[in-house]
Amino acid sequence: MWHEIARFEAKHLFRSWTTHLFFAIFFTITFVTFLGLGGAFRGASVGTVNSHSEWTNSASNLYQYISMINLFTLLVVAGMVGNAVQRDRALRMDGLFFTKPITKINYLAGRFLGTFIVLVYISASVGLGAFFASQTPVVESALFGPQSWAAYLHPYLLAVLPNIFICGAFFFAVAAMTVSY
Repeated sequence: MWHEIARFEAKHLFRSWTTHLFFAIFFTITFVTFLGLGGAFRGASVGTVNSHSEWTNSASNLYQYISMINLFTLLVVAGMVGNAVQRDRALRMDGLFFTKPITKINYLAGRFLGTFIVLVYISASVGLGAFFASQTPVVESALFGPQSWAAYLHPYLLAVLPNIFICGAFFFAVAAMTVSY
């Protein structure tokens, strides 16, 4: 039953214009940052994380930039996770959910998982922005090395997804404990 609630929550959030606005904002921030790091803006100085001898899309640079920019997505995590718990209570729909044979654990797990899926989508905008910026013709190709999907995936597996999950679980628990069912 929890998977149906997760699907409902994810569909609801994907229909929301704010989900796609957050995706666009984080994509644009990363895209423009990587354009600057790639030398697209003549005369502009964009600081680098590592030495100038390292490629802009090296695994260590990608790990640091993707992890750093995704820290700002934690602000979105707090809002979306808290909203997932509070929405039904605010609209007085929570009573209808518990007329079906569903436990509170399944209900809350479905809400959390659906929101987590959407948050992964939003955080993926950072990696996609970095990748697409490195593919544009306006960047200096000498500053970019060969593309490796593992270099883009690594920060998500080690930093971004655990941060979203842990912070999301914390905010979700706080919101769930402050609402009486």
